[in-house]
Amino acid sequence: MTVVADASTLIGLSRIGKLSLLARLYDQVIMPQAVYDEVASGLKPGSRHVKEARYLKVEKIQDEVAMDLLLGSFGRGEAEVLILASEKRADTILIDERKARKVARRAGFLLWGFWVFYCWLRRKDLFLP
Repeated sequence: MTVVADASTLIGLSRIGKLSLLARLYDQVIMPQAVYDEVASGLKPGSRHVKEARYLKVEKIQDEVAMDLLLGSFGRGEAEVLILASEKRADTILIDERKARKVARRAGFLLWGFWVFYCWLRRKDLFLP
């Protein structure tokens, strides 16, 4: 299974020390270049672990036309998550932004925001080593 992740979920999981769970749950964990740039450029808590995680693949989008269309409604990171998920035929998108979630849901993706994903992990006892 493939997941495409936005910055907020990656940083959230990193901050609680559970970023590596993504590698256990998914065959491929992808973040768009814009998400990597957002995480790497700041001093956000948890960003260092995101930058160093070898199982996180950073990929560039191919469809620049779609990017131009989506930038009017979304930030660059959210737009690239939506496009890359489509290009890679991802099973799941990890994203918190409400409007982006609505578009992804309409496109048929399974969605997780950070807090819902966090609660699911706790319920499944996946916080254990």
